[in-house]
Amino acid sequence: MRAPVIVLAHGGGPLPLLDDPEHKNIHFSLTKRVPAILKLGTPEAPRAIIVITAHRSTENPTISNGKKHNLYYGYDGFPNQAYNLDYPAPGSPGIAKEIMNDMRAVGLTPEFDGQRGWDHGVIVPMLLANPSADIPIIQLSVLRSEDPSTHHAMGKLVEWRNFPNAYEMHSKNGGEHFMSLLVCSGAAGHSKLESDADNIWKISVWTYYWK
Repeated sequence: MRAPVIVLAHGGGPLPLLDDPEHKNIHFSLTKRVPAILKLGTPEAPRAIIVITAHRSTENPTISNGKKHNLYYGYDGFPNQAYNLDYPAPGSPGIAKEIMNDMRAVGLTPEFDGQRGWDHGVIVPMLLANPSADIPIIQLSVLRSEDPSTHHAMGKLVEWRNFPNAYEMHSKNGGEHFMSLLVCSGAAGHSKLESDADNIWKISVWTYYWK
């Protein structure tokens, strides 16, 4: 059975966690829609969640492989609450090794990183979607090169430019935020694409998912 694949927006840094009124739609998506898609709290919940974060760009695909990771906030200018978060979900060295082997099999040169903390590309959605923190997390970087062909190999890419509203997802020259979309779309294979829009600051931000 193919696991669900989701491409989501977390809004402006940690604001969905801070009860920002402009983020009420995204807060709803992350607390209601995403858990339903992932079937959290049911026997069909995933054994791990792989988060491809746009907030870490590296030379080679970099996979978190620690049994436990601290948090790396990577933002500034927010209230103290935003720097005192906790998400104690375990990592999974075993699944990280599976991912590494799969990447090597298609000619990539992945690396492990058991030290760097999970960034807010993990913290924000996961605190809202699965606050119980009972499912292991593996964080995967995107590539500094923003090379589509390499991300194609990472996710067995389908053509993201044909996705409805794809060009609204990030500004020009902000390609790192598209790289997660590339990987997820490839990972989804031929599953049916669905999408929903949330409104932030009068802008539509899109969640894509494949069940």
